[in-house]
Amino acid sequence: RARLQANLATEIVFVEPLHIRRALLDEALVVARESGDPATLAHVLISRCVALWHPSTLGERLEHGVELEGLVPGLGDLHLGYFTNWYQYAALVEAARIADSDIVLARCAEYAANLGQAMPAWTQTFTLAGRAFLRGDLESAERLAEQTLEVGTRGGQPDAALYYGVILLM
Repeated sequence: RARLQANLATEIVFVEPLHIRRALLDEALVVARESGDPATLAHVLISRCVALWHPSTLGERLEHGVELEGLVPGLGDLHLGYFTNWYQYAALVEAARIADSDIVLARCAEYAANLGQAMPAWTQTFTLAGRAFLRGDLESAERLAEQTLEVGTRGGQPDAALYYGVILLM
């Protein structure tokens, strides 16, 4: 179990193709459910959202978002709460469930504000920029792109300039 937990977030994302990642993640999910530990289950479900991020897995990722939403309040882990909601937001946007995604994005904002950590603050800023773009509010998207670069650079994010450029490119 410890090996699976340690490797999920790093190694599994780089294993190709999708069916191999799925087999490994299915095994990890069984182990996590058998452990009876909600935090382990939450980490595995988030890892599944990342490693199985593919159009064919949207339904599954939406289901994971609902399950994660039920797990997070009992964990008391704000960082986990932020990223649980963020992956749920991403799946909802992909499913074109924009009204639902906005509700989840508001929860993300609360978590990010309460955490006061660089990574969630940066992630929230570039997510808000993308959401502004989806609304057609290009002025806000560009302003938030500038903030994304500032927050990311200040927080030591190596991809800060890349995300800034992607937002401007949109």
